[in-house]
Amino acid sequence: MIVCKKRFVVGLIAGCLTVTGCSGGGNIATDNNYKAEVSESYDAISDEFESGIAPSDVQQEEKKEEKVIQQREMLIYSCDVQIDTLDYEKSVRSFKQSLRESSDFVEEEQYSDGANSYGYYVEESEKKKTYTATVRIPSEKYDAFVNSMGDLGDVRNQSSTVQNVSQEYHDNNIQLEILEAKERVFLKMLKKAVTTEEMLSIENSLTSLQVQIEQLKTRQTELETDVAYSFVNISILEVEKYQEKPKETDTFVKRLRITVTESAKGFLVFLEWLLFLVIRLFPYAVIGFVIWNVVRVWRRKHPKRVKKKEVYQAPKYETKSVNSLENSEQEEKKSEG
Repeated sequence: MIVCKKRFVVGLIAGCLTVTGCSGGGNIATDNNYKAEVSESYDAISDEFESGIAPSDVQQEEKKEEKVIQQREMLIYSCDVQIDTLDYEKSVRSFKQSLRESSDFVEEEQYSDGANSYGYYVEESEKKKTYTATVRIPSEKYDAFVNSMGDLGDVRNQSSTVQNVSQEYHDNNIQLEILEAKERVFLKMLKKAVTTEEMLSIENSLTSLQVQIEQLKTRQTELETDVAYSFVNISILEVEKYQEKPKETDTFVKRLRITVTESAKGFLVFLEWLLFLVIRLFPYAVIGFVIWNVVRVWRRKHPKRVKKKEVYQAPKYETKSVNSLENSEQEEKKSEG
């Protein structure tokens, strides 16, 4: 199994080198040089991978490899814990003391005094403090640490998860072996390169290869750290001791008192809202007042000239009354007689 896997790796590298060599050459001599270098590199890789592994040792090597894989189970543990406590300060102090006494470290933490974010006044007795933190615990101390959380208060909620990243880790190791073997071959080819074109082609391939190697190494380091240090997300909440209140008889006076009290609270809330509204609108009112005064003064200094409209006057006609007509007729008759 190991021999087959390594032969596959050798074949894969040799194929990559062949493609690189063919794409970089511009003449027959260069191609022949590349073919010779690829052939030598293939032989070097074959010797590097297959040296020291005899056919009789294959089964023994496979057993050793399986044993190593079984011993290197890559498991990432994480736990979310919510704790209710009557003595908030004591619980937080005990939690921090336990962290100082061990090799644990806090990755993130946050405090809250229990006041809301709207800016209103909150009575001290109504505030409920909270503390949240993300802690990294050595995996060998994970179970003991989680079990000790009950000493800080009442464990209200607790959930745990386990993520197995063994396959990803071992696949990355195999890929690293392949890439590092290719890197060694490219370095040998770079030393034997003659023309500038060959050197540039090999250096470009080598740079891309080294970037992939560094990315894989970074990912492997992250996995190893997450496996070595488990995650614990803890929340400590301040609570009050429940006290059952004695039942009171419901009377008219009590209902009246509750109604008046609630009405007064509602009226105070309305006044508070109105006050905040006036404060918010006050700057706009001042700006509007200034603009209005400026416009009023300008109108006084620059009055509008209104053109007088010509009024149509109807022609006047003389109107005679009935009596005047009769008098005129009598005068005409007298003059004729």
